[in-house]
Amino acid sequence: MHDLDRLEPVYFPHRANLDKDLFLPIAEYSTKFDCMSGYFTGGFLKEIAHSLSCYLSSSSDKKMRFIIGPRLSSDSDIEAFESAIKQKKNLFPSLFPGLELTVNNLQNNTTKMLCYLIASNRLELKIAYMATPDAIFHPKTYLFDTHKGSVAVAGGANATKSGMTSNGDQLTLTRAWRNEDAKQTYEILQAEFDLLWSGKDDKILCEALNESTIEHIKKINSSTSDKEKNDIEEYIKNIIKGLKEEFLVGIPIIPEEINGNKFSMHKHQEDVLRAWFESPHDRCGLFKLATGAGKTITALCGVSKIFHELQQTQIQTKLLFIVAVPYITLAEQWVKDFQNFNMRPIKCYGQKSSWDHDLTGHINSLLAGATEFVAVIVVNNTLRSSSFQKTIKRVREEDVFFVGDECHRHSGDSMYKSLPSAAYKIGLSATPYNEGDETEEDSFDEGLAKERLTNYYGKIVGEPYGLDDAMRDGILCEYNYYIHAIYLSEAESENYMYWSRQIGRQINIKKSKDNTLLQKAIRERNKIVANAEGKLSKLNQILASSKIKDKLHTLFYVGEGKAGSDDDDDLYRDNSVNETTQLQEISKVVERNGWSASKFTAQENSSARKDVMSLFLQGKIDALVSMRVLDEGIDIPKCKRAFILASSRNSRQFIQRRGRILRKHDGKKEAYVYDFLVLPHLNYRETEASIKLVRNEIKRAKNFIDMANNKIKCQKIAANICEEFNFDYWSVR
Repeated sequence: MHDLDRLEPVYFPHRANLDKDLFLPIAEYSTKFDCMSGYFTGGFLKEIAHSLSCYLSSSSDKKMRFIIGPRLSSDSDIEAFESAIKQKKNLFPSLFPGLELTVNNLQNNTTKMLCYLIASNRLELKIAYMATPDAIFHPKTYLFDTHKGSVAVAGGANATKSGMTSNGDQLTLTRAWRNEDAKQTYEILQAEFDLLWSGKDDKILCEALNESTIEHIKKINSSTSDKEKNDIEEYIKNIIKGLKEEFLVGIPIIPEEINGNKFSMHKHQEDVLRAWFESPHDRCGLFKLATGAGKTITALCGVSKIFHELQQTQIQTKLLFIVAVPYITLAEQWVKDFQNFNMRPIKCYGQKSSWDHDLTGHINSLLAGATEFVAVIVVNNTLRSSSFQKTIKRVREEDVFFVGDECHRHSGDSMYKSLPSAAYKIGLSATPYNEGDETEEDSFDEGLAKERLTNYYGKIVGEPYGLDDAMRDGILCEYNYYIHAIYLSEAESENYMYWSRQIGRQINIKKSKDNTLLQKAIRERNKIVANAEGKLSKLNQILASSKIKDKLHTLFYVGEGKAGSDDDDDLYRDNSVNETTQLQEISKVVERNGWSASKFTAQENSSARKDVMSLFLQGKIDALVSMRVLDEGIDIPKCKRAFILASSRNSRQFIQRRGRILRKHDGKKEAYVYDFLVLPHLNYRETEASIKLVRNEIKRAKNFIDMANNKIKCQKIAANICEEFNFDYWSVR
């Protein structure tokens, strides 16, 4: 909350934001608001909309009293006004010549707001004019009662749009509790208001709105109530809310509702955010939350709370908020979430010319103090660019809040070196780092990855919230799991054994990413598993069986690009012939069985992917055949079925993929996962490499089985596979 003692004593409208800098901190604490102004227009209500919303919305009992002067510029105006009073004519044309107050013309929000405030008795209005013809009523005084004491704001600024924003006037703040002079000043100004309001000043005539004027307002009110409101107080609240949002474009606000539903954080979100605020790492840390558990919303609530805190504690608030994501599809999804929190981010992806000037301009405004908050959404490739780095480095570390979505990608050399200095850091991932994986491609770099992530973001804060937690709490839906065993041919198995021997030799020589021969051997062996010939015939058998009646919203995951790479560029540059061929072959099998499908990979541009996704969500195509792009973050809750035809041994990938289809959606009761386990030819069942392959495939399957609805049936199938290779299912960890 604002500290009233930290407000400045004098404000100049053309240099300050009077709504936010002056009136809002006072209105936040006020129980009374009186105003007397020689000139008044509806624009005044709009210019202090944030303050009015804060004052009026906090209690339905709060009212405002305004004494305003009519806009009379000649003797004939005065005569016409006095005649209107005597004849009980409608006074609004004289009072507000700029407002078109007709039943059929209600496009102006300030007009609506003024009418409804008066009609609902939230605003009492009286008209003051001088008894002497040559004199004018010309005060500019605003009086408040707060929890700390009485406050007066007085000076040369009229209650008009220009008076609040651009005129070369000033307003002086008087806090009655400061000293005896301040107390006396306030009491004199309040006594003057009370004298006029009571009609006891014979020099200034003060009249309430006459019956004709009130009837005019009520007519407007009744003519629109059926169309635009069920309850007048709720409508006023909506008007104020709309003006507030218009005023506060770009400033983070925790929403009251999202997509028409009342918004509140889940307990696990509140818990992790509380742990982050109280973290010994000084508001830095990793959020390990399951896919679909609301990582994005939690982070946006975090920045909203931090910004509000800074506004209360800093004289000049400055905050640069940066969110980094792996690819554009996920960035566009974040943009929608930003908007729910009233933020309009600068979209730093695509051509440099589309964002560089905008980013530079907003950073300049932030550094100059002309704006308090700048939000940026950036893809990892752009984050690493020299132009982006140069621009954001101009902002002090203490003024930067950085969120890394799918932060496990930030442990690679180039990404780690590009992470910005920031006072506030949140790393988001369902799987920030793998612990206990035994695969050759992971074992030599997972330790370094974990070290880098914790060095930058800090440790995991709060309790990790996994898929089992999310399913238990009803945040994610239940699923059925189907195991399909694919046996390598003799030729494939022999090839697999050859590359396994090469991997073993290279690990003994040099176990590091710099060992190109090791990396080549890993890639070649992974391709054998990813492109096993038996997958196509097994898929064809499943789809031809006609057991799947509802084809809509299905995903087919195929080979994933360059095996062993941690470089985000591969998501956009992957032209591997084998994986592309598998994608094409699987697409043919899918379509041959009567499914309509489109590929969804990094090889398509952003616009093409957006069009395909739109057709998919509308149900105009049944399925997406995807290569890696849908592994992380993309929110497609309608998806209810996934065929996993290729999967790395990295636990992160299959956890992410499962999370894609477990998000809840109207009419979606459960999800279905079809997993293709690749096993060696039985002639090779005794080799060490074969046993290791089977154990790794079963380990992945076991992760799915443990939470599946059909757990018992799956355990029997998996146990039979283990028995074929002479080991016990329960020994797999």
